[in-house]
Amino acid sequence: MAIGPTDNAKPGIVLVTGAWHTPVHFEVLRVALEEQGYETYVPRLPTLGKTGLTWKDDAAAIQKAVEKRMDDGKEFVIAAHSYGGVPGCGATKGFTVHERAAAGKKGGFRAILFIAAFAMPEPNVDLLTAFGGKFPEWMAHELPYTGNASSFVQPTAKYAFFNDVPKDDADRYFELLERQSQDAYEVPVDRVPSNCGIPHTFLICENDQVNNIMTYLTGRCVVAMRRVSGLSSKARLRGTCIALTPRHALNTQATGSQTTNIEALKVNKDRLMETLHKTCSWGTGKRWGSGVNDTGMSRLALSHTDKEARDWFVDTTSSLGCDVKVDAMGNIFAVRPGRREGLATFAGSHLDTQPSGGRYDGILGVLAGVEMLRVLKDHQAETEFPVGVVNWTNEEGARFPISMVSSGVWAEEIPLETAYNLREVGGGTATMKSELERIDYLGSIPASYKSTPMAAHFELHIEQGPLLEAENQKIGVVHGVQAYRWFTVDVAGRDAHTGSTPLGNRADAMLLAARLITHSHRLATKHSALVSTGILTLTPGSTNTIPGHVRFTLDVRAPADSTVAALEADLKRDFAALAAGKNILGLLDEATPSKPLEVSWRTDSVSPATLFHHDCIAAVRASAEAVTGDTKLVRDMTSGAGHDSVYTSRHCPTSMIFVPSKNGVSHNPEEYTSPEDCAIGAQVLMQSVLRFDHMRASG
Repeated sequence: MAIGPTDNAKPGIVLVTGAWHTPVHFEVLRVALEEQGYETYVPRLPTLGKTGLTWKDDAAAIQKAVEKRMDDGKEFVIAAHSYGGVPGCGATKGFTVHERAAAGKKGGFRAILFIAAFAMPEPNVDLLTAFGGKFPEWMAHELPYTGNASSFVQPTAKYAFFNDVPKDDADRYFELLERQSQDAYEVPVDRVPSNCGIPHTFLICENDQVNNIMTYLTGRCVVAMRRVSGLSSKARLRGTCIALTPRHALNTQATGSQTTNIEALKVNKDRLMETLHKTCSWGTGKRWGSGVNDTGMSRLALSHTDKEARDWFVDTTSSLGCDVKVDAMGNIFAVRPGRREGLATFAGSHLDTQPSGGRYDGILGVLAGVEMLRVLKDHQAETEFPVGVVNWTNEEGARFPISMVSSGVWAEEIPLETAYNLREVGGGTATMKSELERIDYLGSIPASYKSTPMAAHFELHIEQGPLLEAENQKIGVVHGVQAYRWFTVDVAGRDAHTGSTPLGNRADAMLLAARLITHSHRLATKHSALVSTGILTLTPGSTNTIPGHVRFTLDVRAPADSTVAALEADLKRDFAALAAGKNILGLLDEATPSKPLEVSWRTDSVSPATLFHHDCIAAVRASAEAVTGDTKLVRDMTSGAGHDSVYTSRHCPTSMIFVPSKNGVSHNPEEYTSPEDCAIGAQVLMQSVLRFDHMRASG
């Protein structure tokens, strides 16, 4: 978004879409207006893909899109289309230049244009009533209305919406339509042209095929009218690429030792880092240094701050010409059209963090994807096939205790209900489903690779380990991810008084748990594996009471599935023996024997070892070598941590890109990757996506 001057010689413009339409449908017009020097916004209406929301929610979104610029003194004109006339008019309430001036504020809406739009003649009337209590035949709806319904359109609406658009274009834009909350049409309006307090103009399209009711309603409240012949009620969207400015096809064809065009596209390091740190204002965590950005992150999945980051992601990618969709797990898919129809190649990662995490884990991968979209827009570059960015929900598993749970549901390896019923850690009552509903990210699209298939998935991530930094290397080409399993272990003993119970008569759950955790590290060393305990709770939690119950987690990892399985078997065997009082490897030496206890296990998550796709690995390696200019700065790696790419690899070609982590630190406020290394990684990510796109085009 090019931010214009605030002298208001040219007002800003807010384009309000019609029902079922997204900002992508208005991209041609938005770009054209910006080329003429008009600061232009196209907010995504919250009623899209949702139920239970009304035009009032859409009006609030319109206000929110420009309120900060109004505070700067900017004045705006609303251009509302079709259904957008209702929330567009509603958005003027309290936000006109006169009302804001009376409140001591600058800026505001100074006029409204109704483009083949519903202009209600009087307050306290809803759209369904205006339709005579019956929706058009081409509209799919639920009547009699029962609440929380959604509406869509029948295939016959394609001609009505896009009657003067070439068939290929009509097909494309019809497919981009989304369902919309039916409540939007069944709540009476309180703001109409006659009481909005600012100049209002009506543009009626003579070839409108949608419904004559708009002409009728508009005719009843016209004060100024301009007629335009030969236009349908929907904007003309010519061509298969949604942009008015010419786009240039990317060429990754090798010419001798050179690759043309693709390497001319460069990420903007300063813009990337500025955006990253800006988004880290939502969920800022513990301060660890004196610098302005020397703070960690605490942005747990589906929290209020996660919602703020998500809203920014949706608004930003929409403004960059993407069609944005949200699935039933809150995964957000932003897709930029290509020259050809087909599946999108995605860059993806996550915006949620650990409770005491850093600024780069996951966040860098998403923000580098957004930077890729910006670079493509800057150069009017056109990919062969669509490309996109995905933000996966609750990758960390820090709030809802299954990591990568939403990509797991997408892969159909974790049942949807299992994910929905996950309860937040720490004894809270919130579930994943209740929080998705609370922050309005419970999408209507099924969370499945069948509903949102991908051509490929590339993920940029910090290494979270010391190898790249230790070897002075810049890029890790990730070939796969090691296996891991998560367990919850319960130790059952007996509560007793600390002062009156002899050591030999105790069944101390905490003492046994300490021995089990210590022994788990010994066994991990024997198997050349990793094991960690991240959560431990005990009851009753009194200074003078011997704990009768302890629960702790075990995170077991190794490069091979067989190693993890063997370590699990040894752990279960020895834990049972230690609980029975057997002395293993001297753990009970010089200790008083005690009463036997019981140990039980629950498997929380299983992630087999993953091998990534050779085509994606090849694209990453070629890009890494081109960007660094030195094969010695690039190394092959296996990821020690789990990532959403594990699940995407089950259903599409996948690979990852690692950049150095200072001192190998991650899941810590001091997590750090230099701006230079972030930019190198983002450059490799962009080139990898574009090389894969060319590979597909070349067959």
